[in-house]
Amino acid sequence: MASRPGSEPILQRDIAMALHIPNHFLGKILQVLKNQGIVASRKGKSGGFVLNSVSRNISLYDIVLIMDGPALFNRCFLGFPGCSDRLPCPVHEDWQKARSIIIKMLKERSVEQFHGSLSGELSFIKSSSEDSIQ
Repeated sequence: MASRPGSEPILQRDIAMALHIPNHFLGKILQVLKNQGIVASRKGKSGGFVLNSVSRNISLYDIVLIMDGPALFNRCFLGFPGCSDRLPCPVHEDWQKARSIIIKMLKERSVEQFHGSLSGELSFIKSSSEDSIQ
């Protein structure tokens, strides 16, 4: 959606096909993003989904929080329920450092920046997958 000029809608099935993910799975993701005001949906002949203009500036961190909640960043990497600074698991300290780097990166990148840096990669992936089909 970030690659669409202006507010040109894109069909859910087209997004699912481009990303090679099930349409039903994408529908659940888009519903969450719509409920949070990140995307808007339009019905009718020229309908589809569009990224709200203010959403282009939202950080990737905020998107992760919307989709997965803060627990993703707060829980033990190994899944130990009692893991804490006082009672650390074997990878606690390493995970804290890695988590800090990941959070910093996600907070510093907006949807627009992510799309800009990913555009070249997507065209490479698309041409590679098209070549493998032929």
